[in-house]
Amino acid sequence: MDTIIERECIICGSGLAGLMTAYHLKDMNGLALLSAGTPEETNSFRAQGGIACVTDPADNLESHVHDTMSAGHFLNDPSAVNCLVEEGVQEVREWIRLGLPLDQDRFGRFITGQEGAHSFKRILHAGGDQTGKVFTRYLASLLDGEVETLHQMKLIDATIEPDGQLLLDIRGPLGRMLQIRTRYLILATGGIGGLFEQSSNHPDMTGTAIAIAKRLGLRTRDLHLIQYHPTLLRGTDGTAKGLVSEAVRGEGARIVTEDGTQVMTDIHPLLDLAPRDIVAGAMYEKERQGHKLFLDITMIKNFKQLFPQVYRICKEAGTHPENGFLPVMTGVHFHMGGIRTDLDGHTAIPGIYAVGETASSGVHGANRLASNALLECMVFAKRVATHLQLATDSSIDRRSLQKQERTPLSPQVDLPDLFKLKRLMTTSLGIHHRHEQIHYALKELRALDLYKLTNVSLQGVDAHSCDLINQWTAACEILQAALDAYESDQTKTANDTYRRQNHESVVT
Repeated sequence: MDTIIERECIICGSGLAGLMTAYHLKDMNGLALLSAGTPEETNSFRAQGGIACVTDPADNLESHVHDTMSAGHFLNDPSAVNCLVEEGVQEVREWIRLGLPLDQDRFGRFITGQEGAHSFKRILHAGGDQTGKVFTRYLASLLDGEVETLHQMKLIDATIEPDGQLLLDIRGPLGRMLQIRTRYLILATGGIGGLFEQSSNHPDMTGTAIAIAKRLGLRTRDLHLIQYHPTLLRGTDGTAKGLVSEAVRGEGARIVTEDGTQVMTDIHPLLDLAPRDIVAGAMYEKERQGHKLFLDITMIKNFKQLFPQVYRICKEAGTHPENGFLPVMTGVHFHMGGIRTDLDGHTAIPGIYAVGETASSGVHGANRLASNALLECMVFAKRVATHLQLATDSSIDRRSLQKQERTPLSPQVDLPDLFKLKRLMTTSLGIHHRHEQIHYALKELRALDLYKLTNVSLQGVDAHSCDLINQWTAACEILQAALDAYESDQTKTANDTYRRQNHESVVT
């Protein structure tokens, strides 16, 4: 590894969070965007819903704030939610002014859709259900020739040099390893769906940033909070073939069993448009009872025109929407947890930022509200760029930070493949996971000596092994967070019970 590149600022990730941050920093000297693959190989490109934003005079900011908090079980950071909703309106207006293509009717009015747990139709979209594709290509066109993009470059690790500079280990084309020295690092590498068997995510989304954060000493938050989407298209082999947008249910579609029984009846007042975790939980119970689940779309007469991307996914999977019923299943969709940041995307280490699904500002609480993800990218990309542009030499001095010693990779450690990891994560962190399942998974990790990987040096390690080390490290961190959260809840429950029995007040 003898190739070293020098840059002032590196953005890792070419999804919408990374692209929007790059746009706001495009005039910065020494800026480079690392793209692990093509723009199509991101979660953003797959996004179908749209942007949740108050545009109708009948709607209001307070309602959007309440819907976000309610969907998140009021575990959200209220200041982050207010920031998202209030600044989101301004950001959407600015992007529209810049030419962001959004669907409009023949009178030039923006078309809005209805999605789960929203009190109003406030979802702006593009190309019907192709919002992510349209936005990603639009942003890429704005940055073409404006920002240096290093293609096929995946961040593997990061360390702090004695002079305070960041040294990034990068896997380049054909698995070749190289290094980049940089002053600023912005992590926008996406989520963790690739660690599970069934997911709406691109398979490369395996929590690399969580592993890097662990070795750097960055704080994380809520790693155990994982959202399952209710409607992934179920293939004939029983695996997920792609997302079926929540907007389909917004047009009237209903989740039913094989005999036509509606799943959400008597479960929630919003029926199929209840928050995602509630719908997914109801589906899980039906699946556990042996039922097969379907999305009844018979009431949507112009399905192909409204949902061209879902229609294409169905056809590629051998499903015929014309029959009126789409086989569906639940699957991992979004990670509410991530690298802990403030409202400017700043982490615990000066000059290192996180944005998008990689970050955890507390904005989503325990469950993300539909179509708040793209709004999050817009708002917090702008805030990250603004904070970074105001940084001074003294504010990013990392020389006093103690460099963590890394242990060399032991030749005795047998790295299990990703298939085994996905099985372990799926069985231990399902929709309704239990304490003993998490304990078993952690016991397995200890038996395999995989806990030793969390602070290992990746110097001289081949590219494939680096990926496996990062994947298993991320899994260890997520599982440990789940166990800690469970035991914390159990402690609180026990303490509350004790206080009630002793007539003490309980604060909940």
